[in-house]
Amino acid sequence: MSATLTLLRDLDKLYRAMVESAEALDWDELERSWTSAESNFARLKQSPLATSLEFNERREARELIENLLARQQLITDRVRPWMDQVRPLLDSFDRFPLKPGKS
Repeated sequence: MSATLTLLRDLDKLYRAMVESAEALDWDELERSWTSAESNFARLKQSPLATSLEFNERREARELIENLLARQQLITDRVRPWMDQVRPLLDSFDRFPLKPGKS
């Protein structure tokens, strides 16, 4: 099995975990999974898919990439509304910071 297909399989597992974390609103775990995924994507970019996959691996690679894209949309659909709700709170903190009182 090629290193590229191994990376795609690892990314598939990470993205499954990221979807679960997003559904559970577990932002810390989501961020940890993304950090791992990001390094895998960096390694994947060093190997062009067309030349790094055997012919018999290309179908699986295509399916894995399609799954990654679908899961990324699931994560985005879960995270974006939460961010939209929290953003006004954070903006308010920036506009009206609490100042430590003098004792």
